[in-house]
Amino acid sequence: MMAQTKPGDIARVVQRDGKPVTLAPITPELRKEFSLDSDVSGATVVEVAPDSPAAKAGFEPGDVITRAGQQTVGNPSDLANVVDLARKSGKDHVILLRRRDGQSLFVPLPLG
Repeated sequence: MMAQTKPGDIARVVQRDGKPVTLAPITPELRKEFSLDSDVSGATVVEVAPDSPAAKAGFEPGDVITRAGQQTVGNPSDLANVVDLARKSGKDHVILLRRRDGQSLFVPLPLG
């Protein structure tokens, strides 16, 4: 289930294998659905394609991405922009700061 958001708010980061990670801005509905603290900001992972590189890297719905590389992530488009720039520069992954269950962890997101 995905909370109601405006169409432009949702971003799909499509990996080279064609399997997407779907992100949404943090809304009151997502805060409640995933039990997110009120001070958490970033982009919420709402869907991860099964058997995708992101799933194999451990990403799951309810994760909040707060940083991508050196950039703070305030919304899904921030992360999509970092991924696009990384691809254009030939990188095969982006380091993300993922928050889950009140703890943050740096995790590589494979781009292919």
